[in-house]
Amino acid sequence: MDEKAVWELTLRDRWGIESIADREFIDDVWGRLVGDRGVVGQWGETRAGALEELLETTEGYCKSHRLGRERGGAAGLGGRPSGASEEKNLGGQLALDPKSKSHLTALSEYLAKIAAVERRVMNFRRRFLGAATRTLKPAEVPGILKSWSIRPGAEKEDDVFLYWTVEDKPAQFRGSHFSAIAELDRVGNYLARNYPWFKEQAMYFILCGEVAQAKTVSGAPRQSYSCGPPAHNFSRGTIALEIEAWMSPELVKKAYAKVQRELREDMQLAGADIRYGHERNAEIFRFVLDHSKVEVVSEAEGLGKLTLHENWRNLRRSWDDTLPVDSPWRYGEQGLRNFRRDFGRGQQAITDGTQGLPAIPGQPKTQSESRAYFAQFLERWGVRSEKTRNT
Repeated sequence: MDEKAVWELTLRDRWGIESIADREFIDDVWGRLVGDRGVVGQWGETRAGALEELLETTEGYCKSHRLGRERGGAAGLGGRPSGASEEKNLGGQLALDPKSKSHLTALSEYLAKIAAVERRVMNFRRRFLGAATRTLKPAEVPGILKSWSIRPGAEKEDDVFLYWTVEDKPAQFRGSHFSAIAELDRVGNYLARNYPWFKEQAMYFILCGEVAQAKTVSGAPRQSYSCGPPAHNFSRGTIALEIEAWMSPELVKKAYAKVQRELREDMQLAGADIRYGHERNAEIFRFVLDHSKVEVVSEAEGLGKLTLHENWRNLRRSWDDTLPVDSPWRYGEQGLRNFRRDFGRGQQAITDGTQGLPAIPGQPKTQSESRAYFAQFLERWGVRSEKTRNT
């Protein structure tokens, strides 16, 4: 198994980077960090050592990628491949009242009329479609994009990539910096910045001239998993909404509720079961957290973790001692199991995860422990270090 294959497997195991869905990101990072020089030539004297150094450098790229930063490419009906953009058009999923529907229809038709006389749109159509007012039929678009694409072997680093849906699948087209594809990308960006359109809609309008429904509410839910130091994790989800000022508060509330519900479902699928614990569960979590202590694992390497120096039976007793005798929050001698259960529920509700306290077993690892772990990983995949091969 070659170095890149081992590296990609590690990206999948450590950070959930998938070889198909994240192919553009993987190839981009490999090209930046390794290129034609090879792992050993660029990163170390031995294969195992070089791969370890490369993975440490790769970590920052992978975390940024998972947190939803730029993934590259242009944008969907004509831009990003399906699923590459986090922003969602929530207005199309809302049941509008008659007043809002009438407002939206009139606004959308007006925008299509005035966008047709935008200087940049007219110039693009004149230069590349043959006339300032000429547009294409949707079925004609893939063919003309192919004719605008660069020939194999003429690729350059500043080429522009564009995706267009062909038979329900995203097809990739590549143009030079001064090509029609690049100009379509730039004019699409301009319209998306200045009109309530997604870039996909803007590019579709430039080529086909059809009325695009104006955005009403768009949202970008973001999920962050395995945040925090190695020994303690938490997950979080955030929702950012962009709302047109004429929208009614009732419609905005519906849009937010829909995104929130989908975000919770997505995080449940990923293992972060979102369950809002009762007040008691949250207070138990706070109580146990207050009884944790910092343990320094390696002062030189800046590694530490939280530990519980009391066992769960003593923690349960201490909890009961803080409450009145008749409090319904007390557990009693037979309630240890329920106490630990409610602590887990509280932790899960607050941190969106189950690996906060106690610390994740085996974490954090010192540098020597990490090297040993990585050597075992290489051995498992049939890649032995120089030292092992020479024995």
